[in-house]
Amino acid sequence: MIPTLVIFDIDGTLIKESKASIVSYINAISACYDVEINQDDLLTSGKTDIQIFKEILRRFEIEANENDYCRLINKYLSYLKIALKKYPGIILPGVRHLLNILSRIDYIQIALGTGNIEQGARIKLAIHNLNSYFLTGGFGTDAIRRSDIISCAIKKSQEKYMIKYQRIVVVGDTPYDIESAKINNVYSIAVATGPFSIKKLESKKPTFVLRDLMNEELFFSVLNTLPPLKYSVDQY
Repeated sequence: MIPTLVIFDIDGTLIKESKASIVSYINAISACYDVEINQDDLLTSGKTDIQIFKEILRRFEIEANENDYCRLINKYLSYLKIALKKYPGIILPGVRHLLNILSRIDYIQIALGTGNIEQGARIKLAIHNLNSYFLTGGFGTDAIRRSDIISCAIKKSQEKYMIKYQRIVVVGDTPYDIESAKINNVYSIAVATGPFSIKKLESKKPTFVLRDLMNEELFFSVLNTLPPLKYSVDQY
């Protein structure tokens, strides 16, 4: 069997995104700065937490240093814990069943590749009892660019499991997930469970597009047809 790593995005891929993150971004910035933010103006899909904060502050011409961002992140995490009680979101159809199957296959490991800072990601997953499936991954705390987050997920997974993966697949719901997979010379399975249609995702030329993750037989038929990657084992 081909040693395989499957890297999952969270929002829009595993969990149907709720208002919790957006509410928490707004509350955190409002608590730290005297500005009013229109929720409808926030475009968050495929972006990292830090990137979102930077874009909002730039819009209001606010300069922030490392300490300012630490304060923002701490405020965000506090508000996120509260917001998730009201807006927990839902696990997307088929996700738990697929994760159960993947976690029992010895030649496959799964990891996270998300723009969420790690504490925020774990808080979101804990609400739905999904944390135990993901022992490692790349997060918004590892890098700002999504492609670098995927690179971190690969490197950390290979170090943890002491495996040089011959097949690596990024599963996500945005064009950014597709692009980050291409930059890292790995495969992508796009799922139309977020804000982007199948047509829009197909236009970005992922390896494959699925409507959702409900059909595990289709998922595995796609996964098992992917040949070993052609890259140096020293790349990661």
